[in-house]
Amino acid sequence: SNQDIVDSVLITQDFVPKRQLLSSKKVKKTKVVKIEDDNNDDNDAKSDDEKTSGRRRM
Repeated sequence: SNQDIVDSVLITQDFVPKRQLLSSKKVKKTKVVKIEDDNNDDNDAKSDDEKTSGRRRM
């Protein structure tokens, strides 16, 4: 029983693309810096939607 749990956890860890998650966080930080330069709160909400749809395309 415990062995089954361990196997399923290992499969989940392999399935999650950690490098991709890290790279998407870096991209997000870069975009946030650009948004802060604009100083426009309305753009923040729109950019968040664009970031989400951009990640879905990848």
